[in-house]
Formats: sequence, structure tokens, C-alpha cells
Amino acid sequence: MSVHNRPFASVLALAALGIPCAAATAQRPTAPVARDTAALPSVVVTATRLPLALPVQPVGVTVLDGADLRARGLVTVAQALREVPGAAVVQSGSFGGVTSLFVRGGESRFTKVLIDGVPANQPGGSFDFAFLTTDNVERIEVVRGPASVLYGSDAMSGVVQIFTRRGAGPARPRASVRAGTYGTVDADAGVQGGTARLGYSLDAAQHVTRGLFGDSVVPLPNGAGTRTLDNTFRNTVLSGALRAAPDAATDVTLTARFNRGRYHFPTNGNGAVVALQNASRDDQRTLVGLDAGRRLARRVEGRVLLTANEQRLAARDLPTAPSDTLRFYAEGRDAVYRRAAEARLNVTLAPGAVLTGGVEHMGQGQSTRGTSSSRFGVTPQRFTAERRNTAYYGQLLGRAGRGAGGAATYTLSGRVDDNQQFGTFGTYRVGAGYALPFGTRVRAAAGTAFKEPRFDEVFTTTFTRGNATLRPERTGSWEAGLEHQVASGRFGASATYFDQRFRDLIQFRGIARNAPAADSSNYVNIGGATARGVEFEARALGLGPVDVRASYARLRTRVTDPGAGGATFTRGAALIRRPATQGAATVQTRLPNGGTFAVTGTYFGRRADVDFSRFPSPRVQLGGYGLADLAADVPVFAGAGRLPAAVTARVDNLFDRQYQAVQGYLAPGRVVLVGVRVGR
Repeated sequence: MSVHNRPFASVLALAALGIPCAAATAQRPTAPVARDTAALPSVVVTATRLPLALPVQPVGVTVLDGADLRARGLVTVAQALREVPGAAVVQSGSFGGVTSLFVRGGESRFTKVLIDGVPANQPGGSFDFAFLTTDNVERIEVVRGPASVLYGSDAMSGVVQIFTRRGAGPARPRASVRAGTYGTVDADAGVQGGTARLGYSLDAAQHVTRGLFGDSVVPLPNGAGTRTLDNTFRNTVLSGALRAAPDAATDVTLTARFNRGRYHFPTNGNGAVVALQNASRDDQRTLVGLDAGRRLARRVEGRVLLTANEQRLAARDLPTAPSDTLRFYAEGRDAVYRRAAEARLNVTLAPGAVLTGGVEHMGQGQSTRGTSSSRFGVTPQRFTAERRNTAYYGQLLGRAGRGAGGAATYTLSGRVDDNQQFGTFGTYRVGAGYALPFGTRVRAAAGTAFKEPRFDEVFTTTFTRGNATLRPERTGSWEAGLEHQVASGRFGASATYFDQRFRDLIQFRGIARNAPAADSSNYVNIGGATARGVEFEARALGLGPVDVRASYARLRTRVTDPGAGGATFTRGAALIRRPATQGAATVQTRLPNGGTFAVTGTYFGRRADVDFSRFPSPRVQLGGYGLADLAADVPVFAGAGRLPAAVTARVDNLFDRQYQAVQGYLAPGRVVLVGVRVGR
């Protein structure tokens, strides 16, 4: 069946059938905590699929609180992730430009992105953070290190999971609007509330900007007049969550997030402004998830997770004037889906020990339609492909020793994936931690992970030729960490060393016209690289009205097998666009009237890149840069029977620093945004 003919409503039908199997909150190896873990930022679920206190996680984890992000005016998830150690965010030029995340030196396609448990990546790991916002977000959990054993393909270097706000208490409406530099307008409205049995949150937001080059007038070639550049970025986001707990043993949560965005850019692939060019790309995405469970016995809990990710992509670069006849032009559309059904059991073997076993079946597909044209003719591009994957996994999570957290904690897990394309593939992860006296804890973990090939790398047959025999890209990693905290966690610091090796990396290579059929593919498994480094985090909360958070990471990457990588993949050289050092620090002050004021500084060190504007394309070194940001949220009135209101302000790049995150692409200068907020 064609990708276009698969009705999205079938997923909702499956969800409805799954409700009778609904599940309750997971049996927990730690001391009992409240059912709604979204209200407990110290409890993390992404790293182990079970609620576990942050200090005893077996791997490096950072939690970003949604309320804090909103108080500081951070609208995009990419902005928030810049403060996570070992996570390098790279934006190609203006707002809406392709935005990639490199975790622990891995490729941008090596990080799994989940929204309420729904995989948001395209098949093969690609994900563009440009369209992902913090609207209606409760918290963001960032797990660093391989996690395929729990999440399958794509989770080679880390996992980023976004959780939608769950409602509780009386209905609380909210609305905000702000405007400022580059013709930017951000507007948001929503409501949340509920009872012990039923909670809800709904939100709608729109973000618009004219961009770096918006309204600029440039002369056309050969004296053909002038043209106004279009650099507009528009993004509409709808999100919601509905959580039901009909009895003490059952809970069901339905979440959905929809976005529709369009980005216009008057720049070529090297970041240079082209007078005749007015290219654009669209991203429309719908994600729906149903997480349900029921306590089947005193020590047994069952859970069902149904997910769907439907995406429509479009890209256009067409002639803009009669004189525009010498370039290459293209127009294409992609329809992509990922749908999965998962069932798992959590069995409490003994106090502090939980055995989890699960099975997941996923179907995914892509349909590509497009044309490439020039004065030499028109070439169609099209393919439709689908594949299925069934996985079986198990995990033993436990503690030993005295105390609520136990002196020692451990996790043992394994997974087997049976993929329609590349067959059977196994992964594992082991981890352990031990509590020393005086609030100090040591931990270590090791594991493997993989990423399946993209559909075009396997099936395309037009300008490039796919390879049906491609193997998954894979990694092996280990890490060791030391953590210390006092005063119930208000003061703490952690340090982590990691070593990760990537193998069977998929590379694009040129082929000769007379190459034999057996050697005619453009994509092969020949690359290899290493990434190792250290990560530091520190916090001091409640220094009077002041909270301080800081992070630092140092990274060393090296190519061990260059294959046919050229300038982007050179033996012994560093991987491109990963800073060797990066750091961030935020000082946030609570004002006497209940408001907040925050100062954030970020630094990104030198990194390698490639200058694609020249041929052959040489490697270049981009200099490091530091940025300072300010944010304020100042209440103007609050009282009984009235919604709280506040004036908000944010300044990004306070000193108007000129820099390039990507070679050739100008980054935004100073951004000033001022607005009002009603409700929270």
C-alpha cells in the first residue's frame, strides 16, 4: 500500500482498542513517589523507562524544567539544549535554518528525539530542531550515551525526550505575546487543569519572524531591476495532553503535537545571498501517543504504548524572474511515517529490584516525489519504500544496601531487533553506581547502539543509487562518573568521562560511469571515528534569592577510517562542527515581587568545518565565540480572583557578537523581545 493511502485514523483506532489494556504507573525500585512524575523534576524516566531519582541514574542525564525555560523566554528546544554539556547545537544561518544537534561527538542523526514517548526522527535518524518549540512543555530530559537497548534505532549518542504539561487543579488559562527585532512576533494561548481522575492541557502558539535578510532590497543581474528578499519563518504549533486515572490501578495518557512551518531563504548552499533565489521548505508534523497501563497484580504492572509520527516535507527552489535561467532548480515532496505498538511488563522481583520485558513492532515508510531541472532538461525523482521492525528487550534494574536509594544500584539490559531490511541486530547496556560517604556517588556504564540506514540511502535510483545491502551504523561506548551533592541536592557537582567508537558509518561516494553493477552504489559502510571527552555540571540553588547552574564539556574526535569522505571525513582529523570546548552558566534571581531576572553566558570553542564555496572544498577552522543573554519576567499584578500578569523581556546576543556557527552562514545579531504574559 502506498504511503499516501495509509489513513492516520487507523492509529487512533488502535489507541481506542488499547485502552482496555491500560496501565498504571510503573512499579518503582526507589521509595514511593507521587503518580504524576511530571511534577517531580528530580525523577527521570527516559534513561531506564522507569521513574528513577536523578542522583542514582546509571548514565549522564540533564533535566531542563519547562517553567524555568518559559520564565527565561526560551522559545525553541534548540536554545535550551545549548546549556547541556556535551550537546552542540548548530543552526545554519537565520531563524528556521536547518538546526542540528551533535551529542558527545556523534553525528546529528545519532540522537533519538521523543515527544511523550513518540519517536520524532525520520527513519534513519534525521531530525531538524528548527521547528521544535518549548510551547506547553513540562520538562526536557537529555540522556547522553547509547540507548538503543531501550529505544532501538537512532539512539547512538543520546536521547532527547520532551514531555507535554499534564494538568491538575482548577482550570488555569494563560496567554502571552511578545515582539521585537527582525520583525519577530511570538504568541501563545492555552489552558490546563483537572482532577485526580482526569487532567488536561491544551495549547496553541504561532511564531513569525522576517529573518536576517527580511525586506532587504538587492539589485538583479544585468540591470534587470531590484528585488526584495524573503527570509520569513512562520511556525504554528498545537499541543495537548489528556490523562485519565479511573482507579488506583489504572492510568491512560493521550498526547498530541502538531506543527506546520515554512521557511524562506534567499541563500545558496554555501550561505551566500543570491539575488534571484527565493527557496523555501515546509515541515508539517503530527505526533500522537497513547501510554496506558494497569497494575495486574501486587508485583506486576503491564503497559501499552501506541505511537504515530506523520510528516509532510516540501522543498522548492524555482526560477524567480525571466532572467533566472542559468541555475539548477528543484521541487520535491516527502511523505514519511513511523508507527509503533509496544507492550511491556514490569515485575517487582524483590524490594528494590524490577525486571522489565517488552516487545515492540514498528512500521515505517517514505514516499518521495520531485523534479530537478536546468537548461539541460528535467529529471524526475521518485521512490516509495516501507519496512518493518520487531524488537524484544529486557532490563533488570535494582539496588542493594541500606537507605532509600541503596548503597549500590545496577542495571542490566539487552535487546534484539529483527529488521525487514538488514536482519537481526543485538544491543546491550550495563551500568552500576555506588554511594560513598558524605553525599558522593560513583557510577559507570557501557553499551552498544545502532542506527538504521535512511530510505534514500537504500532505495533511491535517480541521481544517486541506493544500496540494498547497507548495514546499520553502530557504536560502542563506556563512561565513568563522579557526583557529589549536599543539602538535599541544592548544591551539587558531577564529572563524567566517556569514550565512544563509531563503526560502519554510511558514506556517500562518487562512482564511475562504467563501474560494474556490483559496485555501482553511491552509499557504502566504510567510515569509522572516535569521540572521547569530559562533561561537568554544577549547581547552587537557594543562595538567598539566587540560583546558579553551570556546565562545561571538552571533546576530542578523530576519524579512524576516512573511506571516501573527502574534506568532511579526513583520516586523523576532527569531525566537523563539533566544538572542542563548550560551556554555559546561568545566574537567576528571584525578585521581591515574585518575578525573575536571569543572565546566561555560553561559549563554543574552535571547531573544524568545510568551505563548500570553493572547489576542491578545503577544511577550515572556525573561531570560538561567546554569547550573553538576559531575561526578565516582572509581575504587574496578582491577586485573588485575578489572573497573574507580567511584563517579559529577553535579549539574545547582548553584545551583538558577529559569528558563524556554520561556515558561510551569518548568525543572528542582537535580538530584543518585549511582551506581556497573563497566567502561567
